[in-house]
Amino acid sequence: MRSLHTSLAANARQVPGLPPPGPRSSTAPPAFPCHRRWLGSESLKALQHDNTLPGMRIVSIVYYSGAGHTAQMAEAVARGARSVADTEVHLLRIQDADIVQGRFRNEKLLQALDASHAIIFGSPTYMGGVAGQFKCFADATAERWFRRAWVGKVAAGFTVSGGPSGDKLSTLTYLAILAAQHGMIWVGNDLIPYGDERGRNRLSSYLGVMGQAGQEPPEEKPDEADKATGEHLGRRVAELAARIVFSTPA
Repeated sequence: MRSLHTSLAANARQVPGLPPPGPRSSTAPPAFPCHRRWLGSESLKALQHDNTLPGMRIVSIVYYSGAGHTAQMAEAVARGARSVADTEVHLLRIQDADIVQGRFRNEKLLQALDASHAIIFGSPTYMGGVAGQFKCFADATAERWFRRAWVGKVAAGFTVSGGPSGDKLSTLTYLAILAAQHGMIWVGNDLIPYGDERGRNRLSSYLGVMGQAGQEPPEEKPDEADKATGEHLGRRVAELAARIVFSTPA
């Protein structure tokens, strides 16, 4: 990962209180001019001591799936993220067994998220909101919230329900608020449904990705258009994470 000074040099912009930037490199990848404080201290430690190759980014997809439909969407999101070079993707499924006496108990999963550069949240929409199992997970991140461990990480979200609407916006709003409480950088869906040959974003959702599945088998629903939308989101998150990660301290 490039140093803060290297990032500033690539952007050729003088920042008050910092040394003048060096000459622009013609081979440097584009990067957002991130400040060191964009990432919390715990996040920086995780990134500085991870076992990935230099320049690798970790995108983790943490999700709950009841009947398997949301899992299908998670797989599609993962395919999109994997299509970006130098990206390591972790699919982290919240299991029913992770909930013990109403509380999420899987520290290993939380530690995997600590070491990630981007986190994509996923949950079915049940009764107008996230699944109870996902909410237990979210509540268990409070200790990370207190330490500001996820500040500056890239975030996004997806959900699946039976109806075209199904109050899915409520779920995506919750996921975005969860990311905001952690100080994360939310990435929405930039696709418009008009003229898209693959029918992506057919449900016209821009805060995150929506999928539709009723009683059909998970192999049939969400349909290919919905999964292609999820794939696009995964790719978009990985591409943006690459630009931000390259400009953080080594």
